Amino acid sequence: MDVLKQISEKMPLLTAKQQKVTKYILENWEKASYESAITIAKKLAMSQSSVIRTTLALGFSGVPDMQEALRDHMQAHISTVSRMERASRSRQTDSAEGVIASVLKQSGENLRGTLQALDPDVVEQTVCAVKRAGKIHVLGMRSFSALAQFLGFNLNLLLGNVIVLDSDHGLYERIRSLTADDVLISISFSRYARLTVEATRLAHERNATIIGITDSMAAPIAGLCDIPIVARSASLHLTNSYVAVMAVFDVLLSALMLSDKEKYLKELEKLEAGFQRLNIFQNA
Repeated sequence: MDVLKQISEKMPLLTAKQQKVTKYILENWEKASYESAITIAKKLAMSQSSVIRTTLALGFSGVPDMQEALRDHMQAHISTVSRMERASRSRQTDSAEGVIASVLKQSGENLRGTLQALDPDVVEQTVCAVKRAGKIHVLGMRSFSALAQFLGFNLNLLLGNVIVLDSDHGLYERIRSLTADDVLISISFSRYARLTVEATRLAHERNATIIGITDSMAAPIAGLCDIPIVARSASLHLTNSYVAVMAVFDVLLSALMLSDKEKYLKELEKLEAGFQRLNIFQNA
């Protein structure tokens, strides 16, 4: 049964407070698929336990189980083609100003939601993990390969031990070589690439430390991660929006730099000297 229909049919049997939560889920199901119980509770001015009890009353085992069902629904109903169709219909009726406003508004919401979810302790754990790693592998497939390249390139400027995995060429051999001293940063957003999930699972079996950057704690890689980081990427257009994801990268890179400023400044000075020697950049 369609998950939204399932939720809707159970609504009359719920208490008034549970109906309030259910109404929010039905009206904002895309947001609810990645919002935590705490976030929903704050929006509705109620307790976190009330939100959790509502998901149980709706027939789910908890909030993550409900989110997984909503995300499955999203993947089935908001494919790339349907996103393009919805965006096309919007552009037929909206002015350029309207498109700009709607897209930037969504980006702002993604940033605010990511800020609320990003725990400073998680940032510190991430910095500690990459600093003590023997090798760091950054994994991102398909459209996420660009994200992997960006993060891997900038991490390598500071650390020098980063390998980017953005294709299936030699992927199994790379992952198989991981040890407990290594770190895998796995980047996976809806629609989740199966190869990314399976490579992350293999790294988990190799006892590597896994840092997951994804869009929900219900994402397929979330349960495999030692350090999961959630960044919102909601969009109704051709692809997901990665404004908040890039902001998370900026946070992690800045936190790493500031964790040992003197050391990393010296590394950057050496790089700059090399750039000048090779005449890599052209002045404006």
